[in-house]
Amino acid sequence: EHQLIIPKGALTEEQLIVAEAPTSSLVDVEFYPEGLQFAKSAKLILSYKDCQVSSGIDLRLAYVGWGLRILELPPSQDVKDKFEVTGDIDHFSRYAVAY
Repeated sequence: EHQLIIPKGALTEEQLIVAEAPTSSLVDVEFYPEGLQFAKSAKLILSYKDCQVSSGIDLRLAYVGWGLRILELPPSQDVKDKFEVTGDIDHFSRYAVAY
């Protein structure tokens, strides 16, 4: 259900991209090669359609490190009618839905 949209010109050369989205109570995805930088931001869409979310909570995209420590909250939008959080990312790492 998750999507990564990489615009033309974001990468200077062909690159093998791998994504890992474990099945758990957390909505997260990890991209490899870790640290890959984009010349133009890519759009990441994380789906939370199978999650129970309290009403009135705005969800965000979070760049997370070890122990799920939030390292950065990139600008993002909670698209409630689609049960998705969307945001622009500039590099590969681990991202999760946070509140």
